[in-house]
Amino acid sequence: MTKPNIDTTKPSSARVWNYILGGRDNFEIDRMVGDQVRASFPAIVEVAHEQRKFLVRAVTHLVGVGIRQFLDIGTGLPTAN
Repeated sequence: MTKPNIDTTKPSSARVWNYILGGRDNFEIDRMVGDQVRASFPAIVEVAHEQRKFLVRAVTHLVGVGIRQFLDIGTGLPTAN
């Protein structure tokens, strides 16, 4: 199996979001873009964390009512919780 080529000179929206959430799976270019986003929209960190909390609540509720399979499309990198 060959490893995919990752261009660490171009930002990835998934890695930028990972950085904004406090993750560690990002590169310098992603952090630079994340800092630019945060400079123009300081509330982005709070928004990102609130969005993640909503996702956890929604999935927890759906599991509680018997949903056992989820299709997660275009959500970026996996992260804690």
